[in-house]
Amino acid sequence: PHASGRAYGRLEYATELFDHTTAVSFTDRYVQVLRQVIADSGVRLGEVDVLTDAERNRLARLNETAEPVPGATLPRLITMQATRSPDATAVVAGRTVLSYRQLNARAGRLAGLLRARGVGPETVVAVALPRSADLVVAQLGVLKAG
Repeated sequence: PHASGRAYGRLEYATELFDHTTAVSFTDRYVQVLRQVIADSGVRLGEVDVLTDAERNRLARLNETAEPVPGATLPRLITMQATRSPDATAVVAGRTVLSYRQLNARAGRLAGLLRARGVGPETVVAVALPRSADLVVAQLGVLKAG
């Protein structure tokens, strides 16, 4: 820090990895973060904003993807998709890849087993699995059971 309360720095970067504009944008973001932390030392790191207004506006435009959705439940939507494109990829989890046909069939079998054990509407079902294709199948199976 300088006596006037200012700080100075120097940017060094690998030119074979970054062009000048990208390197300067890293510096600009760093300064932006520093200014926010200096202005409010109690700010949580997750609340620090690193986007420029232009980037935020661009993301807002990109996220304007609203499409009308049929008034159907998730299990019904999955079944409809399995009918339309049964071999399309529905789930990718590590090395496991399930098509909509496979996802719908596995979830349907599980739903049948759950219903046979008394699961239906308003029944609470706990699912405790690691993030996996089986977790998706189980959650969909519970929904299909009611």
